[in-house]
Amino acid sequence: MIMALIPSAHNDSFAFLQNIDKWKKLEAGQKRAVCLKLQQKLTSESGAADIDGEDLFHELELLPIVFNSDTTPLDVFNYIYSNNLTSVFPNLSISLRIYLTVPVTVAEGERSFSKLKLIKNYLRSTMSQERLSNLAMISIEKEVAIDQ
Repeated sequence: MIMALIPSAHNDSFAFLQNIDKWKKLEAGQKRAVCLKLQQKLTSESGAADIDGEDLFHELELLPIVFNSDTTPLDVFNYIYSNNLTSVFPNLSISLRIYLTVPVTVAEGERSFSKLKLIKNYLRSTMSQERLSNLAMISIEKEVAIDQ
């Protein structure tokens, strides 16, 4: 389901969640349309949807009442979870969770972000004569221990 989202589609699908002012400026028909479009994006081939677009529309209508215009999606997400409001805003919490984690998911797939790979590269590039001597000594001692 979510794998179909790519960065440009991510911005198109979730643009209305970026700030409350954008949401307030949309007309009711546009608001409903973007919610239903997001529902379609988050629906699997088998027909199982992660969110209900109509319910998301109603949840988002409460957003300007509860939050200020300058509230970020992360602030809204943290508020919902810290106050146990996931049952009040189930579709919004799912949408925000996906919106906030998709960029991380894309970046995490890169091998260059692997900490182990960075450490290995550092150790390989800092191979000194002393370290080579120590590694040779360990290898010789291992062979002697095996022979005994």
